[in-house]
Amino acid sequence: MKRIYLTFDLEEWRIPKHNRVKSRHDAETSFSCEGVLKLLELLRRQNIKSTFFVTGYFAEKEPELVKRILREGHEIASHSYRDVNHDDLKPDQIKDEISKAAKILKRITGKKPLGFRTPQFSINKIVMEAIIKEGYKYDSSIHPSIIPRYKHRNQNVKGIKEIPLSVMPLVRLPISWIWMRNIGLWWTKLGVKANLGMGRDVVLYFHSWEFVELPKIKGVPFYVTRNCGDGFLSRLEELIKSLKSQEFGLMRELK
Repeated sequence: MKRIYLTFDLEEWRIPKHNRVKSRHDAETSFSCEGVLKLLELLRRQNIKSTFFVTGYFAEKEPELVKRILREGHEIASHSYRDVNHDDLKPDQIKDEISKAAKILKRITGKKPLGFRTPQFSINKIVMEAIIKEGYKYDSSIHPSIIPRYKHRNQNVKGIKEIPLSVMPLVRLPISWIWMRNIGLWWTKLGVKANLGMGRDVVLYFHSWEFVELPKIKGVPFYVTRNCGDGFLSRLEELIKSLKSQEFGLMRELK
């Protein structure tokens, strides 16, 4: 039986900066913290284990929360050091971000992370070479969508397992986070069932801050934060309940 892998990017909130907007909330961790607490309760209630891709920056600020995630049976993977587009960094900066995050996560959790996901799916050859050098076993930075901002091609670097995000078959449109919030739960359900029907495992991703009521900031597109909060948490739980006949797993278990 194919499995479903719920993954959550756990990071400092840099949405304003990504949209070139100044905000006092930039790099704030409180939104993600609040969201994680809600997610842990939901996952406990539904008896599901998930993978959290954590930035080193967030882990430094909130080490006890990261330890709690691990204690509750979830997987901690790396999301590099900061939530910044790695295509905008120089090679030495990329290597430093990745190496720094690995050391921080190992120090806090006592375990070297096995998985990696680059922020904003900004995967490139330098990133791939760096994570292979760090000894990561798998990468989940490929989003095989036709949406241009995503890197949808494998970087053809041997030595690491590539686990792409799931998209709607044939049309190759995203089915996770912002699309589930703006198009509707029906779209994600359809995409999940279509992939399972084709004999594929399903990898979904969200951000912990999506499950919190966020401030409206001028200059940030409305659809980026639309439908965030408890309503979205309820949608996620409804999705999980609709798929309870399926097995859920940790990314490190995907074969």
